Amino acid sequence: MCKDLLPWSTRLGFQLTVKDIDEDEKLIEQYQYKVPVLTEQATEICHFFLDEEMLQKHFSDRLA
Repeated sequence: MCKDLLPWSTRLGFQLTVKDIDEDEKLIEQYQYKVPVLTEQATEICHFFLDEEMLQKHFSDRLA
């Protein structure tokens, strides 16, 4: 998913940060069955695969 997100980060103007959930017990509890997962703050955008439609919707909703 990370490689797929790189062009989107440029297009939509966000910074991609990769986190290893194994380093944070709270993240393990929250996302252990959803890795990889794309979030912004506390909002889950998509998991397993990049859902371009959900990504675009998230940013258009956020900017509206």
